[in-house]
Amino acid sequence: MLDFPGLSSAEVVAARRQMPRVTWAGLIARLQPEWLVLRPSEATGIAKDDPRLLAEHYRQAKVFDASQRLEAYRWVPGRGYLMFDRTFILFQRTELKTADRGKAERRRMKAEG
Repeated sequence: MLDFPGLSSAEVVAARRQMPRVTWAGLIARLQPEWLVLRPSEATGIAKDDPRLLAEHYRQAKVFDASQRLEAYRWVPGRGYLMFDRTFILFQRTELKTADRGKAERRRMKAEG
């Protein structure tokens, strides 16, 4: 699992150190994760930085939206935090990295016998 800013993944920290200007789009292009979990504002920012990245290399797999459930409550402590995290979009990479393609091909050949 990769995270930003790299609290649980040394790969992200290493990539950030090598980049002259760190952006989400730049990190995604460099690390090529299979899955992305983004807030809508993050996806919009990535699309502004690199319009082709999400459009050509990822597909929207699912949207998790708790907006209606939150609106059902008149008062909730920390509403601002909950509203910020109310919607997430799950993206899946549409093409495999070169190393992953080789693994997939070897598995296919093994399965075919």
